[in-house]
Amino acid sequence: MFIFLIFSGLQLTFGQTTDCAVCVVALGLVQQLNKSSTSNPDQDCKSLGFCSGGCVLWNPWPANSAPFPSDGGAVDSRLLSSLHVENKAFTYENALDFVKLASSTLSPHRSTLHDVLNLLWRYITEISHPCSDGLDVVCDFERPFQNHTPMIDWDADNFAGDPLAGDFLTQHFRGRSWRGKDCNDSDATVHPGAVDIGSGVDQNCNGIHGVDPSSGSPYEKLFCSGEYAPMGLAIVGDSAAAHFHIPPQYLNAASFNVSGILEMAANEADWPACSWATGYRNSSTSCPRMGILDAPPASFYQRWVGLNLCNHGDFQNIGVNGARTSSMAPPGVINALSRNPITDSPMLVIYALIGNDVCDGHPGDSQWTTVPEFTANVLAGLDYLETILPQGSHVAFVGLADGRVLYDTTHNRTHPIGVGYPDVYEFLSCNNCNPCWGWLNTNETWRNATSERAAQLTAVYDSIIATNSTRYKAFDVRPYFSSRLRHEAHESVHLLKRTTRNIFFFFQMYRMQVDWEAFINDYVSAGGDAFDLIEPADGFHPSQTGNMLLASKLWEDLAANRPDWIPKLNPNNHKIVELFGDQGGY
Repeated sequence: MFIFLIFSGLQLTFGQTTDCAVCVVALGLVQQLNKSSTSNPDQDCKSLGFCSGGCVLWNPWPANSAPFPSDGGAVDSRLLSSLHVENKAFTYENALDFVKLASSTLSPHRSTLHDVLNLLWRYITEISHPCSDGLDVVCDFERPFQNHTPMIDWDADNFAGDPLAGDFLTQHFRGRSWRGKDCNDSDATVHPGAVDIGSGVDQNCNGIHGVDPSSGSPYEKLFCSGEYAPMGLAIVGDSAAAHFHIPPQYLNAASFNVSGILEMAANEADWPACSWATGYRNSSTSCPRMGILDAPPASFYQRWVGLNLCNHGDFQNIGVNGARTSSMAPPGVINALSRNPITDSPMLVIYALIGNDVCDGHPGDSQWTTVPEFTANVLAGLDYLETILPQGSHVAFVGLADGRVLYDTTHNRTHPIGVGYPDVYEFLSCNNCNPCWGWLNTNETWRNATSERAAQLTAVYDSIIATNSTRYKAFDVRPYFSSRLRHEAHESVHLLKRTTRNIFFFFQMYRMQVDWEAFINDYVSAGGDAFDLIEPADGFHPSQTGNMLLASKLWEDLAANRPDWIPKLNPNNHKIVELFGDQGGY
C-alpha cells in the first residue's frame, strides 16, 4: 500500500484525477501477488467510489503478469530490502479492507480534503515566511520541490555537500545527484564552477588543490589554465532530462520488489545520476537495466570530463517532471540554474524540452503550446541566461521528439502489469491522466498531428538562432578576483559590474540534431530490440539504454558541427589522477 500512497500523491503534482487509475492498478497488483482472490479490481474501485465504472483496465480478469526484467543488480538491492510477498499476512482482503476504511472515512469529505491539501501546499509555498539559514521544515521542502534547489545547503550557493547532514539528504532532494558536490558548504564562494583565485584552495570543487613544491605554482594553474581551463555543463529540461524512471519490478507481480523506493521518492522518480546529460554513475552496474545490446555506457558529462578532468564536478541537472517552455521561462524552472557571470567559469547549457509542449492528459490540441507562445517562452529563457552566463558560454537546443515511435514500438507489447500498452494508454486517457494523449493513443491521425506540431515548435529554435545570433552576450572581466571582490559579487552582481570592464561578447547557440526514427532503426539494425529504448513502466520516456544512446548521438552531432565547443584533451589528465585520484568523487 506504500506504492498506492506515493502515486496517489502525484495528483497534486500533475493536477489531474489519478485516484481511479491508482486504485485499479494497485489493487490489481496486490491481487496478482496474493493469488487468492478473484475479485475484479475495476469493480472494487467503482464500489469504493474511486471510479465511475466507465474506464476499465483489467479486461478480462483475472490477468497474470508475465515475468518482466527488473532493474537488476545494485539498483534492486539499493537502500531497502525486497517486500517478501510470501508473507501471507499481507492479503488482497487486507488491502481491500484498508482501502474501504480509507474510502468510507474520506469519501464524504473528498473535495474538502483536496481543498485542505492544496491550501496547505499553498501555505507552505506561497504564504509562509521567507526561507532562512539552517533547518526549517517549510523551507526544507520548498527548496527541492518548488525551487528545484538542494534541501541541505548551509551557505545558500545552491550546491549541497555537508557530510554531517548525511549522505542520503545531501545526495537526494536536489542535492549531489543533481549538481556537483560542494566541497565547503560554509563558504558560498567555494562551489562547483567557481573561478579559481590562485590560492591553492579547491575553489571550484574539482578535487584539484595545493601547490607544486618544485615550481611554487598552484596545481589548478598548472593543470587547468588556458585552453584547458574548466568549463561547466548543465541541462535545463523536463522529465526526460532528469531521467524519469519507475522500476518495472514495482508494477510486475512476477518480479515484484520495492528496493530503492526511498531513493526514487527523494529524487522525484528521477535518476539524474544516470541521465544522458549529467549522469556520473557507471550505467552498466549502478543504474537501471540496460538492454541486451548495450549502448556506449557514457553520458554527455562523462565524455566531457573524460577529455578534461579539470571539469570534474561542474554539472547541473535542472530537469523537472512536466516542465514545458511556459514553466521553464522566468520566473520559473530556469531560475534554478546557478551561475555567476563574473565569478564562475563558462558553461555549456543544454535546453531540452522534448515533449510536454504537445503532451498533456487532455484529448485534442487545446493545451498544446502555439508557435508564438513557444517563441516568447524560449526568448524569455535566453534573456535570463544572458544575465547569468559568463563569457565563452554556449547554449545547445534539443528539439521536440517525434513521439510516434512510442506507439509504433509498444502497440503490440505487454506492459509489466500484464495488459497490452494500448489498453493502458486508453485507460489512462479515460481517466484524464495519460502523460501524452497526443502520442499515446490508438488514433493515428492525432499521433501524426502531434508530431506535426512538435516539428513546428522545433523549427522555432532554428529561427531564433538565425535572427538572434548577435543578440545574446556575456561579460568579459579580469581573470582574477580578490576574496573581497568575490564576496561582493555574490552579494550583488550589479555592484561587481560597476567595478569591472563591461565588454560584451556574444554567446553562441546551436540546435543539436536528432532523427528519432533513425535513432531507433540504427539500434535495431545493430541487433537490438527497439523496446529496449523506451521506459517500460510508462511507455513514454527514454530508458537507460535510450539515455546512453541519445548521449552518444548528440555528442557525435556536437563534435561534428561545433567541435570548438568540445573540451580539448588535457595532457595533464594522468597527472591529475596520480595526485588526486577520484578528485573527491560525487
